Amino acid sequence: MKKNIFIIIIVVSQLLSCTNINKTETKSTSEEILRINETSFLNTSFPYNVKSAVDFHILSQIYSGLVKYEANYLEIVPDIAKRWEIAKDGKQYVFYLNDNVFFHEDKCFDKGNNEKTRKVKASDFKYSLELYCSKVKESKSAFFNIIGAKEFCESKQKGISGIDVVDDTTLVINIKKNNPLFLHFLASIEAVVLPKEAIDAYGENSIIGTGPYFIKGFSATNKKQRLFKNTKYFKKDKKGVLMPYIDTIEFSFISSTREELEMFEKGEVDMVLGLTGDFVTEFLKNNIDKFQSNPPIFILKKTKGINQGNVYNFFRSDVNNLFINQMNYLDLSIVYLKKPKDRDVNMK
Repeated sequence: MKKNIFIIIIVVSQLLSCTNINKTETKSTSEEILRINETSFLNTSFPYNVKSAVDFHILSQIYSGLVKYEANYLEIVPDIAKRWEIAKDGKQYVFYLNDNVFFHEDKCFDKGNNEKTRKVKASDFKYSLELYCSKVKESKSAFFNIIGAKEFCESKQKGISGIDVVDDTTLVINIKKNNPLFLHFLASIEAVVLPKEAIDAYGENSIIGTGPYFIKGFSATNKKQRLFKNTKYFKKDKKGVLMPYIDTIEFSFISSTREELEMFEKGEVDMVLGLTGDFVTEFLKNNIDKFQSNPPIFILKKTKGINQGNVYNFFRSDVNNLFINQMNYLDLSIVYLKKPKDRDVNMK
């Protein structure tokens, strides 16, 4: 038994060293679907009610904010804000917004003019941060660093005095103390932008965001949840191709890891995330030919940034550019599907 485990460990090391597949120019005329299983249900569609990694995985595809995390290295990068300036004393942030960002289409925007959406404005961020105050009951230490935020939450003043809307594409946020982590708060799911029209119409049942994907409905009892490509998403890749690449993301909710692995083996899901211990060893042993084939059918990746213990993930080999990190942050807008070539051609 010890000998078998040792062999598996060697194979794991070999597989991890050759799983970087390069993207080439291809276009598919058929709908592309990425299938992911989560081991618990989606609890909410409202960003301020996120409680689990599942909620975070899904809602971070639907909503977006001023800044976001880069999924591979977890650096803060532009999102709706195309750039920003920070004062020398670190107490003032000036954000310059992209002027081509639209909310997901919905009838709540129709005020008799048949409009289905509208552009995001700087005032939407002021509205959303003030809404955050009224909806979130937990500690708001980073939020309270904004001048006037605590007073607003305590109903001592109208509006947050430290947030200034200069014009539709310029937002200024003044904070009390210099805090290098303030941008990380703005990259969190709590700091996404929401339209007042949707909150007025649906309250916490709103599903309207600005992210790369949207949902058509939500129920906590859904056995599956589909996310659909936002064709009005504002981002393009370096070659000028509109993102996201994949048309539909299909989440299933099966709690059994063994059943999840069976689904992966049958081709019913495209990945299995967050595996440890015997599950990894057993699955590798039983399917080693699919990992070692040329080109491979299955790919093994270790979760990046985990310092204590080993967490592994299985992927079908046509899933590219999906980064798994210790923060459980997924950016599905950059993921694409492409069949691999032989290892000696397409692997490094």
